[in-house]
Amino acid sequence: MLTAVDVYKKIAPKLGDEEATAIITFIEDSIQRGTATKADLQETEAALHETTRLLETNLRNEIKGIETNLRNEIKGIETSLRNEIVELRGLLIKYILPLSALIGGVVGTIISIFIR
Repeated sequence: MLTAVDVYKKIAPKLGDEEATAIITFIEDSIQRGTATKADLQETEAALHETTRLLETNLRNEIKGIETNLRNEIKGIETSLRNEIVELRGLLIKYILPLSALIGGVVGTIISIFIR
């Protein structure tokens, strides 16, 4: 592979020292501007790590928010169901148990009539 000095030596006799130097300088500068350095790559890597960290943090926070909302919704449903159970117990005590005693009494009387 040719070095900049090799290229300079080949073109300097045809173009002159000043023109050969200008061309070599232009080419080297163009290559340097278009080439990623190790520092560029490390900077990009650090930026990617930071972006990944931020995304992960945001995702974790969003999941925690969803979890909190679900827990609150479940607690609300649980409270509602407990209230319904209490209400149904009250109705059971108010209506069904007295009716059951009445029916039990009637059934007992019928049985005693047939047993006599």
